[in-house]
Amino acid sequence: MDFDPRSGPGFVYVLFWVGADNKETPFYVGETQSALGRLNDYYWAGFKASTDFNIGEAVKHLWARNCRVVAKYRPSTNQKQDEKGLIAGLRAEGYTLLNRQLGYDYKKMTEEKQRLKVQAFVDNLIASRKTARSVSN
Repeated sequence: MDFDPRSGPGFVYVLFWVGADNKETPFYVGETQSALGRLNDYYWAGFKASTDFNIGEAVKHLWARNCRVVAKYRPSTNQKQDEKGLIAGLRAEGYTLLNRQLGYDYKKMTEEKQRLKVQAFVDNLIASRKTARSVSN
């Protein structure tokens, strides 16, 4: 991610995981007023904020599986609409995204159970890409 000091109305961004083959695969699309602030939320991954926790745990698990995580963002004057369009476009291309997946009520779920759900989701992402590559070869 390039550090862009320009201020603006907001940003849309895509998180990608990168395996040993150096192929970037998107797994989450978001929008924010502060790109760096948003990434910091994922770093801390507070359990009471389900998106922060899910994305933060996905990133941790991807790193544990020897995958890099890359964030790409661009300024946007219509973040919600741009986010929606990016999600629809990536899903139409066949990508599985963490958006609107694995939601939970932090008062009824435990951190460990949710962490295991996120890890299973990530493991399925990695396995499905390996399977798709095997079929195409």
